[in-house]
Amino acid sequence: MTGPSSTERSATDRDATDRDPIDRDPIDRDPGAHHVRTDTSGPPSAWVGWIWFAGVMVIMLGLFNLVYGLTAVLHDELFAVIPGGVLLFDLTTWGWVHAILGIAQIAVGAGILRGMRWALVLGVVLAVLNGVAQLIVLPYYPFWALIVIAVDCLVIYAIVVHGGELRRALRGV
Repeated sequence: MTGPSSTERSATDRDATDRDPIDRDPIDRDPGAHHVRTDTSGPPSAWVGWIWFAGVMVIMLGLFNLVYGLTAVLHDELFAVIPGGVLLFDLTTWGWVHAILGIAQIAVGAGILRGMRWALVLGVVLAVLNGVAQLIVLPYYPFWALIVIAVDCLVIYAIVVHGGELRRALRGV
């Protein structure tokens, strides 16, 4: 038996197949393919709390970097005793870079808490950079570095996968 003729198809079937292929739903284009459809009409999931966690962590990281940077600016000479001598470092530029980075991180964290799209993007970028930076201290503080990398991965996952839920929750949808 053959399928229904074009006169026997329902109006819904005709609408789904007669539209321009670009305008159709991806599931309509390839009915046999496996697609994940994200339902954006339901209430936000518990991951909204993890996005809040991400925002708070970025703010905390920013405060740490701000204090770290200002400390380096105010006490800009560091003596390090090494085998064979003493090293003297001027930390002024390094301190200003960290202070400015800390201020930026605080602003991004506040934006994440408000569900701002630009902050969600920059939050992911900062978490990636922070995770990569932990590779520098990994040989010296392996336990701490691995914990921070794990938290960075959670922050990235929460923002990338569930960032839209926070925006919906804040809109009251």
